[in-house]
Parts: sequence; C-alpha cells; structure tokens
Amino acid sequence: MANLIQDDEDESKKEGVQYYRALLFYRDKLKVEVLKQSQNIIKILKENIFLPSVDLDVESKTFFHKLAADYYRYIAECVEFILLDKTRKAALLHYQLAEEASLSGKGLKPYSAVKLGLTLNHSVFIHEVMKNTKKAIEIA
Repeated sequence: MANLIQDDEDESKKEGVQYYRALLFYRDKLKVEVLKQSQNIIKILKENIFLPSVDLDVESKTFFHKLAADYYRYIAECVEFILLDKTRKAALLHYQLAEEASLSGKGLKPYSAVKLGLTLNHSVFIHEVMKNTKKAIEIA
C-alpha cells in the first residue's frame, strides 16, 4: 500500500514539474511579445509624435508622454537586469515630461482623465519598478 501511495506522489511531482515548465515557457513567450509590441509603439511615437515639428496641445502632449512612459514601464517589468536601468530611466523621463506638459500653459485640470491616469500610472511605476513605496504614495 505504501508503494502505491509513493508512486502516486512521484507521479504528481512529475506532473507538477511539467506544468511549471509549461508556465515558464508561456510566461517567457508573453514577455517577448510584450517587449516587441511595446518597442513598436514607442518607435511609432518617436517617429510621428515626438518631433519638434509636431505641435501638440497640453492634453495631447501629456497623454503621449504618459503613453510612452507606460510602455517603457511594461518593458521594465519584462527585461533582465542589463536593460532594466536604461528602461527605467526612459520611463521616468517620459513620466516627468508628461507631468511638465500637464502643468504647461493653462495646465490640465486636476480631475482631467489624462492627469488622473498620469498620476496613477506614475505612482504604479515608482512603486512596482523603482521599488519606492513612500514616493509612490506621495505622487498618488
């Protein structure tokens, strides 16, 4: 009887390892896809929006910098340590540019959907990627 129980436990462990390997495979596959799509969107923004010749209103400028920062954050959540610092800096730069844009001219109203989204996503970035909960709370 003990041998039967031991055989069942061994089989369960093997199945668990197989499921775990499958999960790791699909996780890595998803990371690659997120990286690829995020890089494509950032490229589109750089080539079409972030040009000196493109004149944007305050809300649009804030929105597009927030968007770029968000995609850099997605990349930062997927990449290994080699690219992490560069990606963090790029995301932080775009969050700062979005914040500056939101304050320029007449500025965005504090209840603007774009302003609220910027504040939320920036605080999530600071908390999850930069690992600075105190600052994230200050931003939020």
